[in-house]
Amino acid sequence: MEEIEEKIRKDCWNQAKQCFGYSYIFSKKASINNKLLNTLKILGLIIPFIIGTIALGGTDSRIISILIYIGGGLMTIQAIISAFAIFVKWDDNYAYYIDSKIDRANLSEDFKELANISSTSMEELKLNYNVLKAKLKSRESQDAKYDLKDWELRMGMRSALREFQSQCAGCKKIPLSMEPTKCDICGSYKKTIIYKLFRI
Repeated sequence: MEEIEEKIRKDCWNQAKQCFGYSYIFSKKASINNKLLNTLKILGLIIPFIIGTIALGGTDSRIISILIYIGGGLMTIQAIISAFAIFVKWDDNYAYYIDSKIDRANLSEDFKELANISSTSMEELKLNYNVLKAKLKSRESQDAKYDLKDWELRMGMRSALREFQSQCAGCKKIPLSMEPTKCDICGSYKKTIIYKLFRI
């Protein structure tokens, strides 16, 4: 019985780490989506506002014509990007990422709490464990629709190891920051241009 209990608690710790890592990944994806959407909204307001303000100021008609020409080009680009955002469902993705981030974070806390509980019967431990595993399976089946890259998974792993102060199985180090290293388990991820652009 003690062996089974130890196995359950060990798995709870592993699941707590994994769920935290996934929560971190979806948090970053949500942050990028949100900033891209806000940038589109701001551009959609600023360009017409600037042109309208200059036109109302009574500037030379030739300058206004040039500004309208430039502004029209920028608005066309913004409209194309907005159409792309609708096509790839940035809004829907953002809502999903937030939902998954919260759900995974809660699961991480629940698994951690179950791993730490000492005053519980074996039957209760198994019951709570099975309930959490069922919730996790449901979350995993939903998240499977969103293809996560290997480098994102390594980034999530690093965040979990840092949070839980655990040693990496590859480099044998406990991560102190999220700066990528050359480790094939908790590193070897390069921040993409969008990550760099939004300082994530």
